[in-house]
Amino acid sequence: MPHYLRPIAPCLLLALASCVEPPHASAPPPPAPTARPRVSSGTALERYLPLIDGQLYQYEFETGDGQRGLLSARIQRADARRGAWLLPGGGNVFVYAEDGVMSEGSDAATYLLKAPLTVGNRWPGAQGSVVDIRRLDVTVTVPAGTFSGCVETHEARGGDIPRSVVATFCPDVGMVSRAVTSGPKRETLTLKSFGDPVDLGPDGVRVVRED
Repeated sequence: MPHYLRPIAPCLLLALASCVEPPHASAPPPPAPTARPRVSSGTALERYLPLIDGQLYQYEFETGDGQRGLLSARIQRADARRGAWLLPGGGNVFVYAEDGVMSEGSDAATYLLKAPLTVGNRWPGAQGSVVDIRRLDVTVTVPAGTFSGCVETHEARGGDIPRSVVATFCPDVGMVSRAVTSGPKRETLTLKSFGDPVDLGPDGVRVVRED
């Protein structure tokens, strides 16, 4: 596995405390789970990271040295309050709390987004970082489209090699972009496509396409 992929996959899934082995850039997404009825937690911030069972998200990534590729993740919704991003090497669990959206690590859950959605609101992040809301009502254009009403967060961690993460979450879409700077290195993720995969083949042949 190329070494440059190792920092970016944990960043994609929002710096969880427990990181899975990142997939190879050319690896296909895991098989689609059996579709479940769409459910909702009823929490205010769910729409900024919707977890609709069976949907497929594909991101373009680029590293500072010009390496490019695609990373795919499929959604699995466990129940009204929990769901996961599935990758070939494993997955990460997300939990809807009354006051935000959390990632469930091996030691503790940390907030990805936390109410109130006001500029300057801040909270503890993963691995000693601090996250704050940098901008509201952002309009962003990525390969998947143009989205408005988005929230931009900034995660910062000091130390010998400072780390900065800027992420954008859009309503009814999810995370559309993420830029990670760690020392001299910079990596970016942008949403290429998302939605229900479409099976185009007859029985015995399975072809998946994203609209």
